[in-house]
Amino acid sequence: MGSRSQIDFIVAMERTLIHIWAAGYRSVHKAVVSDHILLWVDLDLKAFVGGQFLSITTPQARECSFNNTEMREKLLEQLNTVHTH
Repeated sequence: MGSRSQIDFIVAMERTLIHIWAAGYRSVHKAVVSDHILLWVDLDLKAFVGGQFLSITTPQARECSFNNTEMREKLLEQLNTVHTH
């Protein structure tokens, strides 16, 4: 906090943009006192790299994701504990 630097915008090349399914941001203020936000991009990596890509664990099989509310709340609670100490 207190930095005079800021990111006013984020840019992607056109060849990247055609592979983006969604993008957005999330606040991290619930777990950590910060003036930062989490930026995310849902990118079709397989198409982006021309099909030459190892398989990726599906979001449903991942242990932690923003859609998994139970795991997300546990993570935020742990981050808050770490930050407090």
